[in-house]
Amino acid sequence: MQSSNRPRRGVFLTAIALSVLILLVDLQIPLGVAGGVPYVAVVLLALWLPGRRYILFFSSLCILFTMLGFFLSPGGGENWQILSNRLLAAGAILVTTGLCLQRKGGEKELHDVLRRLESIIEFLPDATFVIDAQGRVLAWNRAMEELTGVGKQQILGRGDHAYAAALFGAKGPVLIDWAMRADEPGLHVPELLKRDGDTLVSERCLLRHDTGRRAYLWMRAAPIRERDGRIVGAIESIRDIAERMAARSDLQKANRELEAFVRTVTHDLRSPLSAILGFSDLMLEGQGGQLDETGQEFLREIHTQGKRMQALMEDLLQLARVGQLERPAEPVDLNRVAAEVVRNLKGLLDETGTQLRIHELPSVRIPETLLCQILDNLIGNAARYAGGQGSPVEVGGERSGSRVRIHVRDQGPGIPEDARDRVFQVFYRGAGARAKGGTGVGLATVAKIAGLYGGRAWVEETPGGGSSFFVDMEDPA
Repeated sequence: MQSSNRPRRGVFLTAIALSVLILLVDLQIPLGVAGGVPYVAVVLLALWLPGRRYILFFSSLCILFTMLGFFLSPGGGENWQILSNRLLAAGAILVTTGLCLQRKGGEKELHDVLRRLESIIEFLPDATFVIDAQGRVLAWNRAMEELTGVGKQQILGRGDHAYAAALFGAKGPVLIDWAMRADEPGLHVPELLKRDGDTLVSERCLLRHDTGRRAYLWMRAAPIRERDGRIVGAIESIRDIAERMAARSDLQKANRELEAFVRTVTHDLRSPLSAILGFSDLMLEGQGGQLDETGQEFLREIHTQGKRMQALMEDLLQLARVGQLERPAEPVDLNRVAAEVVRNLKGLLDETGTQLRIHELPSVRIPETLLCQILDNLIGNAARYAGGQGSPVEVGGERSGSRVRIHVRDQGPGIPEDARDRVFQVFYRGAGARAKGGTGVGLATVAKIAGLYGGRAWVEETPGGGSSFFVDMEDPA
């Protein structure tokens, strides 16, 4: 506290001494020292002191000394000339006082804004810090202290990449420095994951000081601009996503194990199941006459359940394989894919009497086999559960920026609201679906494909009755 008061006391004493010195000189020179104008410098000194009271005090003191100079300085001209000079000097002092008060008001408002901003930054859950145009640290919140082990008082006001040393143990440009150079054409940022306008996103590993474990940092930085667009600083927020990365790794491992298990099971079951279906076919075609009606009914049920198990295994295998395909180099014509799916479903569409209406569909950079699965499952479901309702099943799609949405809309019996989320779960089949065949895997496959491409699948009620299935996915140009 004493150290902060010393500069204040020095400025105050300097202002008093300068005022007395100007008055003494004024008393020795006819007409005064330029009529008291030098007192303006005393008022300006008050800008170095906090608050407005020093400005008002110095201003009053200078006007008092200016008037004293009028009465006490030696004569050297007409009284009206001397008085007018003094009044002009007093006016100059008052104008300077007004400007200084205005600036102090602006500084106070700016200080209040910065204090509120600092409070917000302080309690952000992500580690966050701010630098000015010279690279000096302006803000360093509590989460940054916990992440780096460097306290706020140790780093505020420091430059020369002190923040980089605190984070990574060595000085040098980091993401926030590249954000400061956002206006440079053709800027190349090392380890950049994504750039959205001025905002830069990157990831980097770090050995945490507090736990001794390796952190995986997700970092986001952006420049701070004046109203005229000039960059005057930058802000960076940092999040440790090591736990999320570990969970993702565990999930990927579990998915690989599940896929391997599904492939093994389907492979091991395929041979005995083929034998069951083959012999049941033979018996139904040639030897069925040796069985009574009850025996033949049992045999037909064995064959039906065998076919159902075969379809279930194929669906499970297909579900396990989803996710192993990369985006194609060229866009896929979704209209052509839809036409192929309709040809494959012709038997089902004819059997159910489904009227299909396909609107113009966008081209997308998603593997054709996965698009086939989406449309095959959605159109097939609509044909089975709503195809004979008289109203057409509509297929459409649209693009909005980097996202594409496909919909299949029917006027069938619809899906109860409490079951709309569950229809995308593996093996879930509603009460009305059990009599229509199927394995309960198709919509789960649609949802999985949508998730793999940064989107989701959901169902809504069609206006007037029925179900509208939507698939929304990320599809960058």
